[in-house]
Amino acid sequence: MGAGIVEVFARNGLDVVAVEVSAEAVEKGRGVLQHSTDRALSRGKLTEQSQIELHDRVRFTSDLADLAECDLVVEAVPEQLNLKRDIFAQLDQIVKPDAILPPTPRACRSPRSRWPPRTRGGSSGCISSTRPR
Repeated sequence: MGAGIVEVFARNGLDVVAVEVSAEAVEKGRGVLQHSTDRALSRGKLTEQSQIELHDRVRFTSDLADLAECDLVVEAVPEQLNLKRDIFAQLDQIVKPDAILPPTPRACRSPRSRWPPRTRGGSSGCISSTRPR
């Protein structure tokens, strides 16, 4: 799920910080993005130059602190409320006060998913982040 979000934002010209849980997950995420864009290239949906530019817009990391300067943070973590609450609490200490943290559509569909309010305003979100160039 997160890889798709990363690819869509990068394909549309946004710089992306993709946060994964570990160095191994970072490499896996890179591989998923490479595989997806290789497929798009082979099908004529991307040019070689577009693929290079897309990858240049994505920075993978395993450190949530790398989201500090992002304007938009979109969550793509497993549907575990305690995990999401923990991540949102960390993000509240990391991201700038005016960063946008929207809930994902699947979070809005679940009546059991009551997101904790952000203490500095905004809504909820996490994992992949974008910032316009």
